[in-house]
Amino acid sequence: MTFEVPVSAVSRSRTPRGVFVVAAVSAVIVVGAAVAAFAAPSPPSLGAAAAARATPAASLPPALAALIGAAPTPPFEPAGFNRPLPTQIDCHLVTADQCHRLVRAALRILPDELPKVGRAEAWGSLVCNDNFDCPADYLRDADPAGSVVVAFVDGSSAVTVNVVDWGYGTAVRLGLRAWLVPTS
Repeated sequence: MTFEVPVSAVSRSRTPRGVFVVAAVSAVIVVGAAVAAFAAPSPPSLGAAAAARATPAASLPPALAALIGAAPTPPFEPAGFNRPLPTQIDCHLVTADQCHRLVRAALRILPDELPKVGRAEAWGSLVCNDNFDCPADYLRDADPAGSVVVAFVDGSSAVTVNVVDWGYGTAVRLGLRAWLVPTS
């Protein structure tokens, strides 16, 4: 069985319609942006803004004057970041720099209501008794960094924190990820 197919041109058309359409759309966008820039109100001058900020509180309505300085801006870091390093840090099978990184990561996840940390022991391995101690989602795309046993100054029971160096694939490192070990 044979079919006869008529011969036809396969090349692009010779008329530059596409070029004209792109040029026309670009011109409309540029003209629209220019009209919008001229139609928009101009911002107040810097001198007027500075004078408005320097207005004394006595010249403002009493309700507005009471709000000035009443609510300080909260710090960027959560309170856990302000927890000081313990006075005694023991490092087992990790370098001193890695040990301090592990301890800082462990301190960041401790709730603020816990007492002051008096001692920390950093180890180069994770504490994993079961899937609750080391969830698979936490270990995926992560290299084990170590674990930290944190003891408190008031003598309450110590807690264990696992720390991994978390990433995305093999090239992107996202930093340390820590979590409390529930069964320690």
